[in-house]
Amino acid sequence: VAAQSNVSIAPMSAQVQVFHSQQFSAIVNGSTSAAVTWAVDGVPGGNLTVGQIDSTGFYLAPNTLPSPAGVTISATSQADATQSASANVTLLTDTAGPTIVSVTPAADQTAVAPNSIIQIQFTEALDLSTVNSSTFTITVGATTVASSVSYDSTSNTVTLTPAGMFAPGTQYSVTVSNLVANPAGTTSTAPSQWSFTTQATSSANGVVSCT
Repeated sequence: VAAQSNVSIAPMSAQVQVFHSQQFSAIVNGSTSAAVTWAVDGVPGGNLTVGQIDSTGFYLAPNTLPSPAGVTISATSQADATQSASANVTLLTDTAGPTIVSVTPAADQTAVAPNSIIQIQFTEALDLSTVNSSTFTITVGATTVASSVSYDSTSNTVTLTPAGMFAPGTQYSVTVSNLVANPAGTTSTAPSQWSFTTQATSSANGVVSCT
């Protein structure tokens, strides 16, 4: 009869889409130390192929399906390496692409300053190779406005900086292609487009006299 382990893990099984995550927890009984070493398929901390797990048990699945499409998460007592527990994870394909959380300027906003930049925040990380001037464009009528495109991975925000000032009192459109994808390669379901209007030139009435 095998000895019962003093380590328990939860959940004991999970289904996780690639590029997504799952929190695991471990309890160590009968020891003065609750510390455990987390591993994925026997690799402490895991790797990019099978997924990575940190010291808190937070598991981040790989961006592509491994073969076979399943991994084992283990927690081993640091006080007694003979004591461990494991959980089975079934990895699935990613089903949802990135979606837009917010845009600045907002859709249909008026009186936008001519020196404004465009910021687009997404629900999740983006594949940097899909962030460029072809997938993110500013147009006025049928003309594309020259702009630089940058990406902040800490906030999942794309910034479009026009090469010059916007014209006053003019409507501009911003288009995000459906080719924009997350690191798992899952794209948006449809392109997005919205417009804003810049502040009109102010005029002053009065009489100018010369003396």
